[in-house]
Formats: sequence, C-alpha cells, structure tokens
Amino acid sequence: MSNNTETDFVKLIHDATKPNNKLSIDTNGKLCVKKTSIFRSLFPKKKLIIENLNHNNKEICTALKKMYYSENNSDVEASLKFQKQINKITGKKLATLDFITEITKSWMTDLPDSTKKLKLNELTLIGTHDSGAYQLAKNVKDKSFIGRLTAFILSIPIVKSVIENVALTQNKSIHQQLNAGVRQLDLRLAVGEDNQIYISHTFKTVQLEEALKEIKDFMDKNPKEIVVINVKPDYPHRKGFDVSDNIIKTQELFKTHFSQMILSPDQEMGTVGEMQETGKRVVLYANDVLRREQPNQDNAIFRTGDNEVWPETPNIDKVIGKIKEYYQKKEEKKEKYEYEYISFNSTPDVGATVKNILTNNTLQDSGKKIQKSKLAELGDTIEKHKPAAVMFDAPKKSTVQWLIRENNKRSSEKNNTGKSI
Repeated sequence: MSNNTETDFVKLIHDATKPNNKLSIDTNGKLCVKKTSIFRSLFPKKKLIIENLNHNNKEICTALKKMYYSENNSDVEASLKFQKQINKITGKKLATLDFITEITKSWMTDLPDSTKKLKLNELTLIGTHDSGAYQLAKNVKDKSFIGRLTAFILSIPIVKSVIENVALTQNKSIHQQLNAGVRQLDLRLAVGEDNQIYISHTFKTVQLEEALKEIKDFMDKNPKEIVVINVKPDYPHRKGFDVSDNIIKTQELFKTHFSQMILSPDQEMGTVGEMQETGKRVVLYANDVLRREQPNQDNAIFRTGDNEVWPETPNIDKVIGKIKEYYQKKEEKKEKYEYEYISFNSTPDVGATVKNILTNNTLQDSGKKIQKSKLAELGDTIEKHKPAAVMFDAPKKSTVQWLIRENNKRSSEKNNTGKSI
C-alpha cells in the first residue's frame, strides 16, 4: 500500500501495526505511535497494540473514534477505499480490543450533538432483510405431515445445504448484527406446531423469544442505541395468525422484553437525542394482521406509517432503476410516510432460484455482489431521497461502516438550499 494514497488516520494505524510499535497518546492529548517494550520486541506481531490496553484506556478509544469520523471521504468510493485500508491493516484481531466493533456497536451514542437533533427518520439506519434467517430451526416439535416431511428433508445434508442457500439471508446472529452496527431488523413470523412463535423465511429459523432476548441484551449493554423492528407474518405461514391467541402472544413477547423502552403509536417520533434521553429506544412497526388484536391506544405497541421500497426484480443490474422508478412515481403522487426504507436486494424468481441452486450461489452471495457493484449508485439515491433505512442481505463490514460515517456527516443545521448538512 503506497503511503501517498493513505489518509492521516490510515497512516497512523499503519505505523501502529508495524512490529515493535504501539498506539499511544502524547502529552498534547493526540494519538501517536511509540515503541513497545523490549519484551514485546522479542515477539513482534503485525497487529494493533494499544498502550495500557489492560487498564481499559478509554482515552485512546475516544481519540480513535474522533479521528476516524473526522476523515473527510468525499464520495462512496473514497469512503469504501478508506475503510478497506483500515480493515486490511488491522485484520481480524486488534490485540484484545477491536476498535471498529467499539465504533459500530455504539455509533448512535457517539453521534455529534448536531446530528442528535435530527429526528430518527432523518438518519439512514443500516438494516438487515429477514434478519433472523441466519440458521435453520433445530428440534421443532412439528408432528404434522408437512412438519415430519420437512424434518426428513433437512436430515439429508446435501438437501439441507441447498435449502440454506435459498433461505438464509444473513451470516451473523441478531446480536452480532447489532454489534456490527445494524439498527433496523426485519422479523417475519410463523407459528410452530409446538405453539411457539418462530422467525421464518419460508423455513423456520430461530424462536422469536430467543431473538428478542438477544436484542434486549444488546439494548441493556448499550443504553443510548436505538433499534427499529419491522414485524409481519412470513407469507407462507400467514394462516397461523388467523388465530387471535397467536397475535396476542406475539404482542406480549414484545411487551415482556421491552416494556417501557417501546415508543408507543400515540407518541411522535422524536429526535435521536430525545429518544436516547427518554429511553424510548425501541420502535415497532407491524402490518394490519399483527395490529388487529391491539388493545386501546394507551397499551398499543405496534405503529403504522412505514413503507418498504422493494425493487421486486431478480436482476441485480435493475435494482437501482426500480428504486429510482418508485421515487419518481412517489413524487408524482406526493405520498408521504413516517418511516420509509429501501430493501437493497434482488428478489429471485423461480428461474433465478434454480440458477442459484445449480451454481451454488447463496442469497448472501447475491447480497454481497450487489453491494460491491451498486453501492456508489445507492449512495446517490440516499443523498437525494434520505430514506430512513436501507436493508441488506449480509451487509459487508465496509458497507455498514460507510453508512455510519454518512450519518455522522448529517446535521440539523441547514445550508442555503434548506437541506441538512
């Protein structure tokens, strides 16, 4: 990597990961690189060594974050190049502290004060499509013919592998997604023969209760982070929610885990800072089916007013065109929504699914491919329309970090055109 293409931050990290060097803070409170101890020099390793790491040096972490966000990458490609340089240099392990994870798991906490004055829907959150589809369900007690047939099919390794390729959209658990910076989750539900509520993507994946425990654990550990959750029945399993008890059970699971954290439907979506201070950090949207059995407005939990921009094309090259077409029609109709978000993925039809099976191409592969080839065009769309979130299949580390940095640039202050700067 040529030094003349590196930013100041990249140069610093590059030097800090050279053998016998360590990252420290000088007498002026600025990040610097120092030599490690004689003992350390006997065992040189190319990884980031942070001075006084065992003493939980928050000063260095704070300085790292500040310098990281201050890098002015003018466009998507420049921002991605910067991020890839950092990821390549630091590798998977940064001593015992991964400062990128420190950044992504608390990025909303660290937003500038001017950005926290924006309403939540004026940011562009990072979301995952079919968030719970990262593994197939295990030991589902379904004694129906379909249930037994499904269990038999999944017991055949090669068939299970094919099903995983066409059903699993994510490569991280929900807790891992949140730690990586994801702040909008898409949960499609099904009712099992054991009367438990599952997350599903045609095939059941994980129990809803387990997923909610993971989200609650993350929220407790990160008390200034905000999460938006979209909930709906998984289409092939929608009949399970014709039963009122299953709808009520679903609502009670959310109430049990999030209680006072939920921004109720009668409360206006406030600024990021207001939501952080009041603790109303969980925003729930659901379709008409799951709102059907809601009690009176005082005890309701599911909001309406969200809208998904869905490209509905198996062709990756047409995804951006479909999104632009939607926004053009929207402007003509003058439609407005409280919370509108983009699903940035293709929708395989039967032909595309068969092709994916024959070529061993997974939904996660397709998700990464579209991010690699179309992210710059997505950047233009985000800049123009400011969607409240963008949903991905298996979002890449560099994609998430790019959007985090984009949100950090937004401000409640207005420039001469009236747009946020």
